[in-house]
Amino acid sequence: MRKDRGMMKWAPYKSLDSQADFLMKMAYDKGKKPKPQLMEDEARRINDLLCSYHGQNIEVSYYENGYIHKIIGIISEISRTFMFLVVGGTRIDLRNLVGLKENN
Repeated sequence: MRKDRGMMKWAPYKSLDSQADFLMKMAYDKGKKPKPQLMEDEARRINDLLCSYHGQNIEVSYYENGYIHKIIGIISEISRTFMFLVVGGTRIDLRNLVGLKENN
């Protein structure tokens, strides 16, 4: 009578779990891009929008760890002293801001 090994035959490959994590990290790192530089007119437009902000819903694009992230919400805090703003509980360094527009 032949005994079926079932999943036992895959047991030696269990060590590949760490390799899968490593490959996922490599793919993540490969997708990273350098921080885009803002043109002077775009920086001025962002500054004007922040100076005239009155609680409207906005879309913020910011650079972090090699990726551009977007968040939509209301700015709860703007700190000119410490150079950050807070949108929906997310603290964003103003130096990492790459886009800002009203979201109607």
